[in-house]
Amino acid sequence: MIGYKPQEYLVRKAKADLTLSLFPALSELDEVVVTGIGKQKVREIASSVTTINMENLIDKPVTQLSQALQGGGTGILVNQSSGLVGSDQATITIRGVATVNSTSPLVLVDGVPYDMNNLDPNSVASITVLKDAAAASMYGARGANGVIVITTKRGVAGVINVNYNGYFGIQKAVYTPDFVNAPTYMQMVNQKNINTGGAPLYSQGAIDSTASGRYPTLYPNTNWAALTLRNSIPIQQHSLLVSGGNTASRFVIDINNTDQLGQLQELQGIPLSKYSRTTVRVNSTVDLTKNVLIYTDLFSARTDQTEPFFNYGGRNTSYFYSRLYIAPPNIAAAYPAKPASELPSYIPPGYTFYGNTGESWNPVALLALGGTQKTSSNLAMINMRPEWTIAPGLTLNGQASYNVGSGVQQVSENGHVYYNYFNYLSEGVPVTLQDYSSLQGGQTYFLWGGNLDFKRSAGKSSFTALLGYTQELSSNQLTDIALRSLFAKATYAYDERYLVEVGIRRDGSSIFGPGYQWGNFPSIALGWNIDKEPFFNIQEVTGWKIRVSYGSLGNNNVNPYQYQTTINGNGTENNIGNPDIHWEKTNMVNIGTDLSLKSGFEATIDWFNKRTNDVLFGVPPLLTGGIGSGTDGGNSGPLINAFSARVDGLEANLKYHKKLSKDFSFNVGLGYSRETSRIMKLLSGNAPIINGNTILYVGGPLYANYGYRTDGLLQQADINNPAVAKMPGEQAGDIKYVDVNHDGTITTKDMVPLGTTQPTDIFFGNLGFNYKGFDFDGLITGQAGAAIFYTGQLANPFNGGEETTPQKSQTDTWTPQNTNASLPRLTDGGNLAFSDFYKHSGTWERVRYLQVGYTFPQALSNKIRLKSLRIYFNAQNPFTISSVKLIDPESQGSLYTVPIMKAFTCGLNVKF
Repeated sequence: MIGYKPQEYLVRKAKADLTLSLFPALSELDEVVVTGIGKQKVREIASSVTTINMENLIDKPVTQLSQALQGGGTGILVNQSSGLVGSDQATITIRGVATVNSTSPLVLVDGVPYDMNNLDPNSVASITVLKDAAAASMYGARGANGVIVITTKRGVAGVINVNYNGYFGIQKAVYTPDFVNAPTYMQMVNQKNINTGGAPLYSQGAIDSTASGRYPTLYPNTNWAALTLRNSIPIQQHSLLVSGGNTASRFVIDINNTDQLGQLQELQGIPLSKYSRTTVRVNSTVDLTKNVLIYTDLFSARTDQTEPFFNYGGRNTSYFYSRLYIAPPNIAAAYPAKPASELPSYIPPGYTFYGNTGESWNPVALLALGGTQKTSSNLAMINMRPEWTIAPGLTLNGQASYNVGSGVQQVSENGHVYYNYFNYLSEGVPVTLQDYSSLQGGQTYFLWGGNLDFKRSAGKSSFTALLGYTQELSSNQLTDIALRSLFAKATYAYDERYLVEVGIRRDGSSIFGPGYQWGNFPSIALGWNIDKEPFFNIQEVTGWKIRVSYGSLGNNNVNPYQYQTTINGNGTENNIGNPDIHWEKTNMVNIGTDLSLKSGFEATIDWFNKRTNDVLFGVPPLLTGGIGSGTDGGNSGPLINAFSARVDGLEANLKYHKKLSKDFSFNVGLGYSRETSRIMKLLSGNAPIINGNTILYVGGPLYANYGYRTDGLLQQADINNPAVAKMPGEQAGDIKYVDVNHDGTITTKDMVPLGTTQPTDIFFGNLGFNYKGFDFDGLITGQAGAAIFYTGQLANPFNGGEETTPQKSQTDTWTPQNTNASLPRLTDGGNLAFSDFYKHSGTWERVRYLQVGYTFPQALSNKIRLKSLRIYFNAQNPFTISSVKLIDPESQGSLYTVPIMKAFTCGLNVKF
């Protein structure tokens, strides 16, 4: 058969039914990839499409599928913002940011919009990223942020195959704050008090006694992290995939279970941080007749997430991590037990006394006496896709999909009162018994539609055409969003040399008001395979293509019904509607080339420009009818199409793979993307839009940091010199701000843009090799171009609000004896203005994984009746290179951020 590898089977005895499976024999250029609704040969694609390296998934300890896209291709920025178990999904941005609204790409799983993080990574067959307008043209209204197309595995005719893949391992935090000890903390508090005109809070005798460690009850020196956080956190995942069938019916059954604990210790034997997920997928393909088949996919998932709960909503895992910063190291975690005879009658025998202000400060007390918040979610989906081959080259495809999600949250916390160890008086806020449940979610999604697919080849010409229609309805409690779409696409290839793709989609969305519900999104792409030209006779070049495309896409990812004005329970407006809001439209140009050499070298280079017009932006609240903002009757202000922005980008992906001998082969790859954004026009007469520490201005990026320039620290000579501009109340040792407008004072008029908030450079590199049964695979990713700024307690641990314990890198502060210090003097809430004084390089690199595996010889596997047996060892996120000391450069965040985890696992892959 054309396109398949030949296979021989020795018949040793008579069999009533013999089924053999043939496997595709395709070169990479002839490989067929899913490009949305249809499929295309790589050689005949004229648009910008990236196929994710599946090595990022295979046998890796990936708990959320979005994490596997890190380093998967150029133009894709993937970052984790949290390491909270069950909520450690990565955010994905494709080809930069040209909107202030959602930048998340559209994700399709077997043709249905779905959260990829619900999938078992082992069930995924392919991931394709549609990056330019021509590639994503079939998803017009939702394609401006790119489209990720995921297909799951399907059965093939043949013997039953059983594949088990599982791993066990431990996790550790990538970053842990390194706090000063109690004596140093006490000295710094004293210095702060002296700097602000007060007296030292702690005597030298108290500091010395704390340092000696001889009196831990009276002079404690507590390491909160050591008492409350796990050093090693267990994780495990098990996946079982069964596939097979015959020429009439094929199937895949995939069952996956993931279990991981969080970093918080179990002080009372009850897991306070835990996550588990079980998924079941059944994919079947049935040939109803010779020319009619139906794909049926059933999927269900159950997730259970447990977090601590600390009296009042919102006080959970993130709140606990902030207490590690805020709890002083010189209060006790818990005091020695007292005999019942010494306790007053209202304190029960065996009562544990925790350090002072326990409810507010003491992390050990929070874990020991706090409650739990358990959230359970259930998801189910059915997806049916009939396919009728009406005639050779003419196929009618249908699709109907329905999925539903619901959940419940249960809160449980025992009541308790904190008593002082020394005087037995109650302190802090007494906690009352809490035990209740509430329903969560309640989302449903329905899609139905179909498309007519035509393919015809004549001589050297091949032609395809597609015409389709879909309807979608998403419901979330009281909110319904409907989308109706018509789309068409045609491709033409002459002798595989000249390629043309033309597409258009028309979408109607209920998100917008009358007159603005419909939008049109056309695209065109041209390609030229130069290596197919008769005049091109360079034998070393196996493929060389030039591509150019242009198209228009939309972004409707905003809250619905913003065209309507709504009122609150008081009868006053709380949302000012704008009936004229309409689509954000992104026009994109892409020019690219693909080169393949016989030696094993491959290169893909793309330049693109995308411009987003009519960006939807929420303006400040209006004072209409006497209703102001920030009051009980305040309004949120209308959404308007406010400005235009563009992103220019360059992407380069280089690969080299070589088989040096029968036993040894290797591959190496490098990827680099540069993306710069710029504001082209602002609706408000091009006047800048300032929002806190960020600014939008014509010619600037989307967004730019906004703050003060600085020139080191003020010395006493500067204080004595009236010509040196200063903020009111500044003293020697404070930050020296630059008087930009030269008016002799430091005011907000001196604030200036301080660089983009988005990274401009994204890069990755991978290396792998195979030697006999051994294999190695490694990946490193990184980014640069956007600085990291310390704010709040990271800038000044004594920030005037909830003060925190300084970290060791925050001890080099200015004093009259240390005037060359790197940090300003210690004060209550001073030196906190957003400025480049706290600006640090945002360049960082992280080793995503290092993996070594061994596949046992086939003869040995056969002896134990296995098709194959492989073991592997993996280190995920083991190393990070960064000059940033106080936070993790990837997640950034604040003292409330749950750290990202590194994992060290051992796995087993068995095929029966």
